[in-house]
Amino acid sequence: MEKKKWFIIIGALILLVLVGVLIAVFLLNNNSSKSKTENFENRIMTLFDNSYKYYYYLYGDIKTGDGYIEVDGVTYYYVAEDLMSVREFRELVEDTFLNTMLDSVLEVENTNEYINVDDKIYVKKTENPCKNIHEYDFSDLYYDGDDEKRYAYYNQTRTAIYNEDGIWKLGNNIYVCESEE
Repeated sequence: MEKKKWFIIIGALILLVLVGVLIAVFLLNNNSSKSKTENFENRIMTLFDNSYKYYYYLYGDIKTGDGYIEVDGVTYYYVAEDLMSVREFRELVEDTFLNTMLDSVLEVENTNEYINVDDKIYVKKTENPCKNIHEYDFSDLYYDGDDEKRYAYYNQTRTAIYNEDGIWKLGNNIYVCESEE
């Protein structure tokens, strides 16, 4: 009878350990996928923010202050707001858009042109800068897709996001200029 009692106790302990392991595995997997979801959502918002900066820098009505320089007969005005350097802008673009899109997003005409001189940024604005960039509401953001391509849905809009070498990137800029009425 004593042996039978020990077998029951040992069996119950083994069963408890197995149940504990199963619960731990479930919780770890659940937290891992929740973390992946949060990381993906953070990446989407970073991409959208970067896309806005890209559009603003190239087409926006950059604030200028007193001061200008002339280079090869072209006048550039001192930028009176905190902007990233030309190098930092290129890095932002490379982090945001697919490699196959870099030429088309960087080599565009009729945009603001920048130069850095003595750690100061100067701009030659486009002839018709955008004064009102369309604002999106991301409160209804959701997405679907797989590990290679996902679609983000927001504000009755759909944007494709691509996995390029383990990094999610946009295929194109999402912002446009609203017409002034």
